Amino acid sequence: MHWGLLWIILELPLNQEKRVKVPRGSSSRSTADRRTFVASGSLTPEGPVTVETENILQEFEEASTASSLNHKFDFILDPKKRLQIPSDIRQLLKKEDDGTFILTKGKWSCIFAFPKSVWEQRKKRIADMDLTSVEQYQRLQLLNASSATCPMDKQFRIKVPDELLAFAGLTKDATIVGVDDRLEIWDKQRADAYYKRLENDIAWDDLVDDLLL
Repeated sequence: MHWGLLWIILELPLNQEKRVKVPRGSSSRSTADRRTFVASGSLTPEGPVTVETENILQEFEEASTASSLNHKFDFILDPKKRLQIPSDIRQLLKKEDDGTFILTKGKWSCIFAFPKSVWEQRKKRIADMDLTSVEQYQRLQLLNASSATCPMDKQFRIKVPDELLAFAGLTKDATIVGVDDRLEIWDKQRADAYYKRLENDIAWDDLVDDLLL
């Protein structure tokens, strides 16, 4: 879901309502997109609520971050092994992501790229595991050893570590696939072969019935 810019009308006198409006800038707007948040104690169209201005802004910021990164793009690694993050993906990042992804070895010989905030959630889940088990602790060690923090530069590029490039067999042509809350970075040839096989193995009508209807 794509969200537009946020306008805050601060010019009104203190005894009038201050409104935070969500503009109609999205191609797929829901009812929440068109809400008007009213700081003086009402929320339309749902009805009256009492809430402070700060809470309204926080609620909007949390709601305006899409939970899904579902996109597919083809890119080329530059000579310094950097990959540019598409604008459609960047617009979905949270403020607390700080423009940073955590890259690690994924499944099917692709690289998993987690926004920083999503990786922190994964770490909390790991913290709840029984790490007194030697096997579980060693798995955590292996995960951390194969992970890298990759902030975007001013041109919105991330530097992919050589170890991960080798794991994915990625040298130049890359495919980025968004899967819910993470990105998968593929060698393009491998991605094409993998998704072609999926199309052959999975009946599309059954997929739609199971996931969409």
